[in-house]
Amino acid sequence: MSVDTIKHLLKLKSYRQAMLACNEYISEFGLNNIEIVRLRAHSLAMQFEHKKELSDRQYIIESGQQELKDFYLSGECALNCGEFELAEVYFEALFKLGKVKNETWFESATLFYLAFTQFKLSKFEIALQNILKAIELDSDCALPVPEMPKLLSATDLKHMINQFTK
Repeated sequence: MSVDTIKHLLKLKSYRQAMLACNEYISEFGLNNIEIVRLRAHSLAMQFEHKKELSDRQYIIESGQQELKDFYLSGECALNCGEFELAEVYFEALFKLGKVKNETWFESATLFYLAFTQFKLSKFEIALQNILKAIELDSDCALPVPEMPKLLSATDLKHMINQFTK
């Protein structure tokens, strides 16, 4: 299967078929094509197979062929797996790398997720600093987080953190 065929399957929301096509490609050619690994990770994410997705995301980061979006997606995946320490590592790396590359498209979301992971890790003071920065960048920031049925707003996260910092 070609990359274009797999992308087409993903567009059609045929996530299982796309994953199988990626597996077929990888079994024949190995993990050399990072784009195939990214596509498989995406198909796994869409099937809520986050543990398997995390394995692919970690491979992408460790390959040396990672892009900024890979750190973001890896952090988000680690968060979904309850791997808060790993999520913190990815979000911190993304934030630092973004500064170096002068890219900011992800800053408010990254600071939000960084604050949430630090909250889960009982790092309340630094979590509060990060959520305040996120609110400063985007006062309407609200994102999905594990174990919550709806989006969590940055303001609500700030209130949650404040309960532990006073």
